[in-house]
Amino acid sequence: MQNQSASSTPLLTFDDVRALPLPSGRYFGPCSGDDVAIAFQLFGDQCTDFLFCDQRYSHNQPEYLAGLPKDWARIEQREMYPLPGPTRTWWYSRSFRAMSRTDRLRRPDLSVVTAEFRRDLAHEVLVNEFGPRSISCFLHVGDSTGEGGSDLWFLGASRAHDPWSGGDPEPERACRLLSELAPRLADGALVVTDGSNTDHPFMESEPFERCDVRWEPVGVLEDREPSIGWGSRHVWRVQRLDAGVPEGDRGR
Repeated sequence: MQNQSASSTPLLTFDDVRALPLPSGRYFGPCSGDDVAIAFQLFGDQCTDFLFCDQRYSHNQPEYLAGLPKDWARIEQREMYPLPGPTRTWWYSRSFRAMSRTDRLRRPDLSVVTAEFRRDLAHEVLVNEFGPRSISCFLHVGDSTGEGGSDLWFLGASRAHDPWSGGDPEPERACRLLSELAPRLADGALVVTDGSNTDHPFMESEPFERCDVRWEPVGVLEDREPSIGWGSRHVWRVQRLDAGVPEGDRGR
């Protein structure tokens, strides 16, 4: 771990994050684009089940596969195109057919990893594919609210309950999903954000509570790898406030 900044936020290396313990569960990367390499560099040593979702993924031009670790061997590949169901639409895109490509990969230590690449609506994938406390690591970076961005606020609460919003208006299309994401995060899960479509506290360095979670800041990942871009990414640890409450008793 590097020296702390003036704000006392620890500066983290990739090795620092890789050394952090992960609970059991799956990785979810919404609007993941070219973030595949970052996810595997951070979590590829521990997590064995990855789901990347982006509307730009294509079944016949799989550029996203360039982010797979070069020393992992492909065991099996499965593809479903189109996925069952109606065509999907989002505010800036044409209608499209959902697709899924799943690769089973063998790491150098002979353990097996599953990586699914989904062209679909990321907010629907979150709700339909992940159960309570099933996500052990989450990364959402490089997104925006403008044209070409998703306007999906996975780390954003409802404006009606957000004291940091200042009452500013937002487009009707904005979709705030923290109330859907938080229950699906495992106790001890790691969350990485560069501030894309997030509420203000996620870019600060103080712990806070929201959606039955105490968000504990781990530090800021200073990225200096040219192959995966430049920028600062905040790393948070999830401490569930309902960790000891049986699922059937939550909300009582």
